[in-house]
Amino acid sequence: MMKITNKLTNNVTNEQQTNNKQITTNKKEKNDKNIKNIRNNIILSDAITSDNIVIELPTNKFKKSNETFKVTESFIKEMQEIYGNVNVLQQLKQMKAWLLTNENKRKTVGGMKRFINYWLSKKQNQYSEKLQDKKTNFSFQENESKSLNTLYDN
Repeated sequence: MMKITNKLTNNVTNEQQTNNKQITTNKKEKNDKNIKNIRNNIILSDAITSDNIVIELPTNKFKKSNETFKVTESFIKEMQEIYGNVNVLQQLKQMKAWLLTNENKRKTVGGMKRFINYWLSKKQNQYSEKLQDKKTNFSFQENESKSLNTLYDN
């Protein structure tokens, strides 16, 4: 009877050891994946923060704590693709001048992208209107010229 109990105990112990090894292996794999994810996130965050800051726009807390909204190269490129007819960098400089001289109208860090988008959108629309006016004016002059030629030819 003693031998049977020892065999059963050994079998149970062996099974427990196998299960424990499996659990340990699974935990190690999970830890390795977590470490890999953490490394990837660090690399990604480094890539995001390594983007060069081109210009800083003063926020509503600029007077108290010199807080600014940092505009990066990638953001400027993205805006330039959207607003192709506008010189985005030049407009950002004008925004900075406006924000510096209008302290009570400065934006929060969270609202700065909305402000930039609105400003650029407005400039894009102004450009489109000017372009449309030039086309209309040119068309008018062309028609007027044809009318005058017709008068002189008769």
